[in-house]
Amino acid sequence: MAKILHLPVVDSTNNYMKNQIDSLPDRTVVWADQQTGGKGRLGRNWSSPVGNLYLSMLFRDPACDISLFPLLCAVAVSRAIKSQAKVTPLVKWPNDLVLNGKKICGILCESVISNAAVQVICGIGVNLNLGKEGYPPEQLPYATSLKIETGTEYSIEALAQGVSAELERIVNIYLKKGFAAFREEYESVLINRGKTVKVLYQNQTVTATALGIADNGNLLCQKEDGTVLQINSGEASVRGLYGYV
Repeated sequence: MAKILHLPVVDSTNNYMKNQIDSLPDRTVVWADQQTGGKGRLGRNWSSPVGNLYLSMLFRDPACDISLFPLLCAVAVSRAIKSQAKVTPLVKWPNDLVLNGKKICGILCESVISNAAVQVICGIGVNLNLGKEGYPPEQLPYATSLKIETGTEYSIEALAQGVSAELERIVNIYLKKGFAAFREEYESVLINRGKTVKVLYQNQTVTATALGIADNGNLLCQKEDGTVLQINSGEASVRGLYGYV
């Protein structure tokens, strides 16, 4: 059972865990009302006002392919939101969650070396209870919240508990059975699948059709000449041909 800590304000829940890494037990969860220095993939800033969920969970020395943790987090958050809001977010590879074509969740997993072992910190931010004023279209054209899309406010604490329980359950299965246990579920909510996408990597842009994902979590994309590329999330960015998705 995960130990859950609640903080009113923190620079970021991931940073808090990094600073306390030697004293926190395995599966510790930290969630905060507000972050003053939240960040997303590729060093991007993550706006973190009161009203959303900001959560990190620690996995000590998981002895597995840690590059798949972002995808496992996406499945966990999608499940938790479906359970509480009765809507199913889709996944924009590798780990953004999308509802009605706009982003409602970002995930940042980081590895830390401590005591000669690799520790994994899974950071999750869910746009939950902010209204349209929180996402001005001129600044955040691709962002939305669960409240905007469903017209309902949600308990942040309840979602924190739901996400952490799902993630712990999923990781336990992953450690025993590997990513194959979740590949079909992940692909079933993969919004890119079957779509033409723009792949930005190696200082070039390639247009291809997203086929699905490989066992290692890479996105499989087929170019017009039939060549199939494996796109690594740490090396490339993928967008829809005409926008975010």
